[in-house]
Amino acid sequence: MKKVVNIKPRMAGTTLAGTLIMGFAIFTVTEALNPDWFGYAAIYESGGGWLKEQNRDPLFTMLIVGAEYLLGPDNYEQFRLLVGLYFVYFTYALVSGRIVNYKEMPALNGLTLLPLLTLMTPRFTVQIREGLAVTLVIMAIGYLWRQPNRRTSDWLIGLILFLLAGLMHSSIIILWIALLLGTVVTKLTNGSAYNERLLIVFLSMFSTILMCASLIYLQSTNLGSSAIDFTFGWLVGNSSGMTLEKWVYWLTIGTGLSLVVKQLWSVYKILGLPAVLRGFVGVKAFVLLPAIYFGAITLLILDAPPILVSSLSRFMNLLLVLLLMLLIFAGRMNRSLAIFSVFVFVDQIRVIVESIGTTSLPASQ
Repeated sequence: MKKVVNIKPRMAGTTLAGTLIMGFAIFTVTEALNPDWFGYAAIYESGGGWLKEQNRDPLFTMLIVGAEYLLGPDNYEQFRLLVGLYFVYFTYALVSGRIVNYKEMPALNGLTLLPLLTLMTPRFTVQIREGLAVTLVIMAIGYLWRQPNRRTSDWLIGLILFLLAGLMHSSIIILWIALLLGTVVTKLTNGSAYNERLLIVFLSMFSTILMCASLIYLQSTNLGSSAIDFTFGWLVGNSSGMTLEKWVYWLTIGTGLSLVVKQLWSVYKILGLPAVLRGFVGVKAFVLLPAIYFGAITLLILDAPPILVSSLSRFMNLLLVLLLMLLIFAGRMNRSLAIFSVFVFVDQIRVIVESIGTTSLPASQ
């Protein structure tokens, strides 16, 4: 990957600020302040715990086993220290443009940091499995992004990193779907911008209708109540059903999503992306994101178990923050989107705070 060697003073300030903020958060949100701290301690001390028993997230389980072998089963704090240092370095490399060489925007340089903090803060402090997986996804994007002399090895490394990310945390599988479907879209349209957009619009409407219809059917047959919540979720409130508070919340989210989708649609064909990665972005933004959003609204209207809405919300949040990050890389972030990023960031912090001291599945992140 081509690295940025000379960092402008303004960019250097943003890099320093982002690294310090994330470092402070990572090494402050521990033990009593971290709802998943002791859950991960149990996983570490048991050599994989329930993850190993369920054959889930095998790459993270291998990481735990390797760390336990090198550090010893009683040195969980040292393991978290090493993971934290990795996250701090990754923050520095990402914000400075060393992983993805994104455009500097002088008028919005400080604001571009907000979506990155929204992406990283909960995942680098509490949801460390997903955090590790997201770092692999971002590195994969770095290998595929705007490289004029892109080699076959760059494609291969990028795809391997995507694969490893899904083995690190199962939520990344939704990105596998986006990458596969995006590849199909670009192949079927054969470079035609008009046909590509037309197919994306059709898939968007079809996937949204299919999602809502499927959820209505599942709810009517009570199959939804048997779903397993393997996520942390960031649903407002703990009860199902649509209240005035939730209508306001979800309408706010919907407004923000529409801003993101609008901005991406306006620059979709001029992002300078290779075809496969462009299709990947298009499917995430215009197909999966609307389907998941309206699916969550459908579940709330149907008074479905909160566990289901929480899981859909988690996928939606992951897609959203990655798309905001891509807009930064493309130099297309604006103040409205930065303000929406603040809303998402505050909401995630609120959920973490509310989760402290509550009973949940061990290390559900």
